[in-house]
Amino acid sequence: MIKEIQLIKENNDWSYFERIATNFGIKGLATVKLKEMAGVAIKVSMGMTG
Repeated sequence: MIKEIQLIKENNDWSYFERIATNFGIKGLATVKLKEMAGVAIKVSMGMTG
C-alpha cells in the first residue's frame, strides 16, 4: 500500500486517492487531509524499514 501511496504522491494524482477513499465510504475527506495522511504513512513505513 505504501508503494501505491508513493506513486500517487509522485504522480500528483490525488483525485485517484479521493475516489478510493469514497469507494470505502469515506466522505468529505479533503485532498489536504489525504496528503497529510499519506505523508504520515510514508514516514511510518520508512521508520519501520530503515
